[in-house]
Amino acid sequence: VVAAGNSGPETSTIKSPGVSTKVITVGALNDARSEDGKFDEKMFKVADFSSRGPAFNNFKPDLVASGVKLTCCSINEKEPYTQMSGTSVATPLIAGLSALIIQKFPEISPYEVKGLILQNCKKITGNRNEEGFGYFKID
Repeated sequence: VVAAGNSGPETSTIKSPGVSTKVITVGALNDARSEDGKFDEKMFKVADFSSRGPAFNNFKPDLVASGVKLTCCSINEKEPYTQMSGTSVATPLIAGLSALIIQKFPEISPYEVKGLILQNCKKITGNRNEEGFGYFKID
């Protein structure tokens, strides 16, 4: 599971290792979440900074995950939390999801993990070179 990069919104800005078809390349979703944690899926869009495909004639990224203003641990001792944005902030969400899938299905192959995640995505606009298959959604 790799970050798409933060070189958007231009096309063909995803670089190695994100160009590989053997990895899950994650772009950043701006979920327009309010301070109280509420959001409206109709407001979802790909973050402006998120890198886009195509990559060697393949659609990339594979999907997007929340990557704008996420609360994270800080290195500042006086402030234990901070907000961060980026595809590298979105990527751990999908890495964790992959780990949960492998825990539940120990015999699953890497390709099956990727397929299971991508078939459970919801499109935003349908532009595969901006959002891939969309964002992961459990109904």
